[in-house]
Amino acid sequence: MYYYGNSPLFFVPSYPDEEIRHTKDEGKLDHKEKALFPVDEALEKGNAFRDEYKGYKNYVPVKLTAKKEQDILMLNIQAFTSAAHDLELYLDIYPGDKRLLDKFMEYAKKANELIEEYQQKFETLTPSKAKDKNGTFSYVLTPSVWLKLN
Repeated sequence: MYYYGNSPLFFVPSYPDEEIRHTKDEGKLDHKEKALFPVDEALEKGNAFRDEYKGYKNYVPVKLTAKKEQDILMLNIQAFTSAAHDLELYLDIYPGDKRLLDKFMEYAKKANELIEEYQQKFETLTPSKAKDKNGTFSYVLTPSVWLKLN
């Protein structure tokens, strides 16, 4: 609970298995440090947080690999954007976690750099990043990267 004077203001739910303590006097939220998977492993498992990942029976996540430069770059974009999104969801509930805020900023910056590199080398990924080419909207001029099958 967060307190305004002696009255409860609102409740902040915890993540599963997380020890949380809120003190009225300090006005701080204390919780154990969250351990993160490396971004590539987080993409494979679908979760950035080690203590929240629960495997399904005997399922072993497949190691994602790519051979072509374009595919490698796309895999890295997916890994960093996915990890940044997981941290963004966590920070919605715990906005005061400085360590994970810094990690989120690192992942988001890296994802944006990779997206920019991809778009310079290959094609536009989103309409908002499209550039004017000879007076036309470049996003519609190339086949969508999301629809390519090879």
